[in-house]
Amino acid sequence: MVVDCPAIQEGLGMKASVFSSLSKICTVLVTVAASVFFCMMLVAQVCVTMPHLAWCAYYAVVVSLTWIFLEFGERNLGRWFSRCEIWLLVFACLAVHRAMIAWLPEFGQVGMSAPGDSRAALMALESGRICHMHLARELDWSNYEVLISALGALWSRTLAFGQMLNGVCHAMVLLPIYFMSRKVGGKAVARLTAILVAFSPVVIVYSALLACECLSSMLLCYAAFFFLRAVDDEQPYGKLALSAAMCGTFLGLSHLFRGIGIVFKFAAAACLVLWVMRKVGMERAKRALMVFCVIIGCQSITLFVGQRSISALAGDVEQPVVADGKPAESLIVYELLIGLDVQHDGMFSSDFVKRLRRWDEPERERQLRAAVKRDWRKYPKLMARKFCNIHGSHACPAGAVSHFSIMMRDFPRKEGGRYVSPRICLLADNGSFVLRILLLLGAFGMFFTTRKSFSQALPGVFSMLVILEFAFIEQLIEGHGRYKVAVYPFYFMAVPYIIAWRKSSDHE
Repeated sequence: MVVDCPAIQEGLGMKASVFSSLSKICTVLVTVAASVFFCMMLVAQVCVTMPHLAWCAYYAVVVSLTWIFLEFGERNLGRWFSRCEIWLLVFACLAVHRAMIAWLPEFGQVGMSAPGDSRAALMALESGRICHMHLARELDWSNYEVLISALGALWSRTLAFGQMLNGVCHAMVLLPIYFMSRKVGGKAVARLTAILVAFSPVVIVYSALLACECLSSMLLCYAAFFFLRAVDDEQPYGKLALSAAMCGTFLGLSHLFRGIGIVFKFAAAACLVLWVMRKVGMERAKRALMVFCVIIGCQSITLFVGQRSISALAGDVEQPVVADGKPAESLIVYELLIGLDVQHDGMFSSDFVKRLRRWDEPERERQLRAAVKRDWRKYPKLMARKFCNIHGSHACPAGAVSHFSIMMRDFPRKEGGRYVSPRICLLADNGSFVLRILLLLGAFGMFFTTRKSFSQALPGVFSMLVILEFAFIEQLIEGHGRYKVAVYPFYFMAVPYIIAWRKSSDHE
């Protein structure tokens, strides 16, 4: 039965218009929040370490020359080169990692001098059997150690193998980043984004550590790629369900190695709501509900099966894990106690952590309440200091370069000394400074895009929601510069919007 009443149709049209306007307002607020966040990151970096123009130019020239080479190849070497350019970047990224791995031992790298977590992963890799060195309840690290020790049994039980595995994860991120960026800003800007990812000094340096973030971030990036494919009006239900299932599968696999699935799911739910509000209708509502349910279902199944498989592989049949993959002991209070510890700026302190681990759960809760009651007036300054520590520089106090430097020994000069070329710090921080300027320009461009086409703005809005949520969590838990490596591909998703104002309007 079709209702043909002008008054009813006018009322439904007004409601749809209100929802559409509310959706636009929400997406604009996300872009504004992202712009403010990137501004704060730039300010934090300038406050902690002044950028050097020469080193910024050095990184920019490398990126520009690579882009010019690929542009020249596309124009003069035919369509086959154009189709293969992303694979050329993948192999170039792998070559850079391979060269770095070959160079590091000569530079003085000693794997067993790595930070505690990475050293434990290396011990598992070199142990000669499938095992983990972290406690079974520390799922992120124990799962990663079981995986690399199993892969090491097939190929090589060396630090170089673990580093190359991180390099492969880094290179494979280029594929979803390239295709998502091309849909937003075209091929030229997608190429630029992929080059920035491929030659990111921070990611390349951090890959020298055996850490679960590289693997988790790659899987999370593929989950985002399939999620954005699922939010497509033109797909039939079969393909839509398949994309959502692939998204949930990759999300579950990522959660095995870094438990940040809640960040992804909240961002996905928010984007689905905005997507439905932008064009109200039962068809969109059914599609959005189906996508979310399939994602959650596949993620839960993958997490359950994956965790049981890893436990069986390691021989930990009695591993203290519940059905959803979370440890039996909650870590929320534990992390908040470290993150809100004013005395140590919310950073890791071995003395404090030793004391904390002796407390049982009720005692931890009591200590947390007492700390909040005692120190709440100091929290604004604490948050500012933590933000600078996390986002200010990769060289201090617990970023990629500082952890990289712990592995280095200055053998030619003094046995047991530690030496890292200052060029490493300069390249990492100044490369990051160039990227942050592009991200800020991209956030401004995203603002223009939200006024034109929600489908084009969606990848940026989704990525910014993931980044902002994760940054908020970082402010509350242990402050650690390396943690944001787990979501690093989403930062680059702001870059394609730098040419947004050149695009013609494409109203949905």
